[in-house]
Amino acid sequence: MCKLLTFSISILTNEIENQNSEIVALAKSIIEPDDPHKYLDDIIDGLGDEENVGLYKIIEELAKHPEWNVYTASVRNWLQNEKTI
Repeated sequence: MCKLLTFSISILTNEIENQNSEIVALAKSIIEPDDPHKYLDDIIDGLGDEENVGLYKIIEELAKHPEWNVYTASVRNWLQNEKTI
């Protein structure tokens, strides 16, 4: 299972303060997802939003988790390095 899928399932299906209950309910309703893109697509479809809006809402939820900064550190570092080039 890919890192994003594992992280998303872990975050969206556990208690985090001020979670969006609709996104959490949709995430919990998806049993044993085997494709991270399909998992996120299913949540977005359930929200009834366009892809960019749904992804934004999901990232907002994931970013509430205390481990978000650790999880995204490599991407932030890469972006900072690219910015200085």
